Amino acid sequence: MNRSKEMNRLFQIAARSEANVLILGATGTGKTTLAREIHDHSTRKERPFVAINLATLHEGTLESELFGHERGSFTSADSKRVGRLELANSGTVFLDEVGDLSLRLQARLLDFLHSRRICPVGGNRDTYLNVRVIAATHRDLSFLVRKREFREDLLHRLRVITMETQSLKDRGDDFGRIVHACLEDVCAITKRSVHSLSAAVAEALERYSWPGNFRELRNVLEFAVLAAEGSVIHLEHLPTWFLCSPLAPESTNSNLSN
Repeated sequence: MNRSKEMNRLFQIAARSEANVLILGATGTGKTTLAREIHDHSTRKERPFVAINLATLHEGTLESELFGHERGSFTSADSKRVGRLELANSGTVFLDEVGDLSLRLQARLLDFLHSRRICPVGGNRDTYLNVRVIAATHRDLSFLVRKREFREDLLHRLRVITMETQSLKDRGDDFGRIVHACLEDVCAITKRSVHSLSAAVAEALERYSWPGNFRELRNVLEFAVLAAEGSVIHLEHLPTWFLCSPLAPESTNSNLSN
């Protein structure tokens, strides 16, 4: 991954340390990829990497998902469950969308970060875990602290090292290189041979605002590679939703209608 000098400095510090890392950035900017790369370059690279998207888990089961539960601790707990934090023991746990945690679970996470000990739901004995913690969010945690929706002490615990991923629209001169690197990757995975983009496609990609960032770019290119019949991607190979999007440049829409 191509990084700025400052991002590369922070990456090297994160990779050689055990410190908590907080990754900030918009959706689709590669926060999970960055967390995985930090793990893969750390002394824990041979140990588990457990990613948890906190925003996708139901509030009622999130505590059990993270910390585990004992049999009989609640109505449907017919067996003991090992939590995700314990599954990451000796490795790295990646807490994605940490800004979506409730205040109650923020308190439990803070306690874990302080003691590195967990107690499963319904349990009465603590277990020490040797886990490296990387967290990420697309939300402004300082703003949430001011609104009293995020604990300031938890923010301080998480952001020992803070890294911020760039939005695709902010990559400037890097955009062309990113597009071609993504195109090569998609071609390798799909086993297709697409070597270039037409001038019209290159312009359309350049002028689009990419609200979904890298993830959205990859989806567009994957469809185009699969749709292309030759070695060049033309406008008609791009997804219809992309061509018709109000975020697409007007020239793309006019070319579609001609």
